[in-house]
Amino acid sequence: MGEACRDDEALEERMTYEEVLADVKRLIQEPKQEYQPRTIQDLLLIKQYVQQLLKPDPKDRMNRIEASYLVARSSHEFNDGKTLA
Repeated sequence: MGEACRDDEALEERMTYEEVLADVKRLIQEPKQEYQPRTIQDLLLIKQYVQQLLKPDPKDRMNRIEASYLVARSSHEFNDGKTLA
């Protein structure tokens, strides 16, 4: 996330998933920042990934590999119309 937002110090400090989600949401909604389309897409992918990891119901929660696979599959241009819930 630090590299995408040109913040070298962001990678020096460990963050919880909740902190990452809050930061990503803030960065996406920040009206003063002008991001390249690729950076916005990366932030949206991170947001989807972390939201999957933080689902409140344990039976719906995924591990990191499953969440990564779901986000990648749902974001692929040939995803047959399925989106994340």
